[in-house]
Amino acid sequence: MSNIVFNYGSWAWVPDEEYMFVPGKVTEPFEAGQPAKIEVNGKVVSFDGKTTKQFQRMDEQSNQQIDNMVQLKELNEASILHNLRIRYDADNIYTSVGSILVSVNPFKLLNIYTTEILQRYQDQGHRNLPPHVYGVADAAFSQMTANLKDQSCIVSGESGAGKTEATKIFLQFIAEVSSQAGKSGKEKEVTPEPGKKKNEAPTLQEQILKANPLMEAFGNAKTLRNNNSSRFGKWIEVKFNNLVGTITGGSIIQYLLEKSRIVSPAPGERNYHIFYNLCAGALMDPAVKDKFQIGEADDYHYLNQSDALVVEGINDERDWEDVLASMEVMGIGIEEQDDIIRTLAGILHLGNLVFEKGGNASQEDSKVANPDMLELAAAQFGVAADALEKALCQKDISNNRETMFKVNNMDQAQDARDALAKGIYSSM
Repeated sequence: MSNIVFNYGSWAWVPDEEYMFVPGKVTEPFEAGQPAKIEVNGKVVSFDGKTTKQFQRMDEQSNQQIDNMVQLKELNEASILHNLRIRYDADNIYTSVGSILVSVNPFKLLNIYTTEILQRYQDQGHRNLPPHVYGVADAAFSQMTANLKDQSCIVSGESGAGKTEATKIFLQFIAEVSSQAGKSGKEKEVTPEPGKKKNEAPTLQEQILKANPLMEAFGNAKTLRNNNSSRFGKWIEVKFNNLVGTITGGSIIQYLLEKSRIVSPAPGERNYHIFYNLCAGALMDPAVKDKFQIGEADDYHYLNQSDALVVEGINDERDWEDVLASMEVMGIGIEEQDDIIRTLAGILHLGNLVFEKGGNASQEDSKVANPDMLELAAAQFGVAADALEKALCQKDISNNRETMFKVNNMDQAQDARDALAKGIYSSM
């Protein structure tokens, strides 16, 4: 098989350590495997035969930004990566591949999510505008209302790719167009009687959007790669009136929660946001501190195993306020809010339990070494302190006829403590 011949003025994909491939313009004809001179980024660079053996032909079209990569004359790894890179450098973070939207996280705020831009996608449709999450949402909503068929959107990517933000932007568009559909006159609005206030209960659109801060607080955490990484999968289902297009209901199912983080966050990472939010909220509000006996994050074993208690760009005080506001919009009453906070506090206190050798000389048993903390944790969970200690320091072995009890040593009691914490949190 003969080697590729590169003619004068043609283009080639040149291997690059940082970008994998970069465009190069041929200054002298050569055959792959021979030494050559190529113009790369405005400079003529010499390459040996071993390197040119890896050169690939490149269509000159790849020097341009292409909105939809199905229009690329050569669709390969080099052309895809280069197109995404030059678009990213121009702050065009969205690129289409047919109906698939490729999003590259800019790690900065871009002015592309304004009300005006959202309205433009709603009015003109996704086919007439550049690639955008709004375009994907518009396509799904339009096909659902036109064809009366369910639509699905899968958001996938590695940690830090922007899945959480993309999901929020998608839901923002759906909520907005659904809200406007309800105002179009197809659904009658009840006018309040004179002297009575209009019903100010949160709309379903508001509830769906406000569910995000709750999901992020309980399911997201700082990792080494991402300060707001989702540590669970979620299935969000939104139901519509198929005649009008308004939201009639919704549900969120979470799965595959990373439970190990609850009891042992890795160095440089954090536990779930909600625990730090709670500690910050207790510092702001003495009533929360006194009611649930909450201290600073550094006071708790489940939080202080890592030195990342405070993270630049994360405002735990503000996030705590957002969590409380979200609970209110979601219809979670004060009593239920207290139960949730009490459970979170109980998990933190539970993690501070320390075990020591018990008093049984014939067995390697255990008991709680800090009974005050045991009382505190048990009070938050609404159980007796001795019942909690018994559950941690011994286990029952049952069959069809009888139940036997076996004591746990200190390591086993600690494992039981952590298993209980993970079980409680994952069932919230």
